[in-house]
Amino acid sequence: MCAVNLKLIQAQIALFKGERAETLRLLDEYRETYGSDDPMVMWLDAQAQSDRDARIQRLQVLAGYSDSIYGQLAQDTLRVEAEYLQKIEAVRRARSFDPTTRRLIGLAAALIIGVLILVSLGVGRTPVETPTPTVTIAPTPLTLPDRSRVLVADSYTARYPRGILQVAAIEDESARVVSRSEQTLVMPVPGARFFALKIVFECRGGVCNQPPEARLRLELSNGETIDARDDVQIANDTILEPIALGRTTTGWVIFEIPTVTSADALLVTAPNENPESAFDGIRMVLGGS
Repeated sequence: MCAVNLKLIQAQIALFKGERAETLRLLDEYRETYGSDDPMVMWLDAQAQSDRDARIQRLQVLAGYSDSIYGQLAQDTLRVEAEYLQKIEAVRRARSFDPTTRRLIGLAAALIIGVLILVSLGVGRTPVETPTPTVTIAPTPLTLPDRSRVLVADSYTARYPRGILQVAAIEDESARVVSRSEQTLVMPVPGARFFALKIVFECRGGVCNQPPEARLRLELSNGETIDARDDVQIANDTILEPIALGRTTTGWVIFEIPTVTSADALLVTAPNENPESAFDGIRMVLGGS
């Protein structure tokens, strides 16, 4: 439908011309007719944002759709942008030296070069023995297996007063859980495993300081419920961060569950400390998890 839809063609043309506001208007008209976004619409919406933070947030959400070409484009865009930010920061640090510091660095470099020249010419009666340099091999970064499974968009969604929660991916027996404080690999206790859910949360009320503004528990096949751990995260991935009305944040919630049980459902209830945000509990069946 996206390939032949007139509104989307017009939106692409408007984006090509740099008309961001017109692009967003056409996308809104498309949503009114066809409902929720698909990856192509999400890509156009992200590229039409004039605010960089808004664009990055939308690309991060889209990057979760790794089975889509637009999800892969979002991943590539985020990677390239991160590389350029590193280069810009390196240039900024290099330019931050004051003139005196730059002169001292220049003199030190000249002195080192002069010493090297004298050594190479063999000045002095005693030959200079050049020690054999020791080659240090940097440790190879640990590659952790990504066992996540992307879910169909909008198939697992909960709506409540403070926000909209969507489960975008499931990772059973996750082997890439690290401590939030030390960023070191964490292992489950004997007889347990990590079960992780990738959450996309949209704030729908003022400022959401504790997304997803709800208590999340995992209902197991034996009837037991388990709360999410708040001291761990998925290595090298985003975490849920405070946001304001209309903004979206993405992160993982991680449960430690017995290996002999399966995860049947996600229970979404009001946070205990905020009775004003009370709502009827939502049970989201995790079929085929």
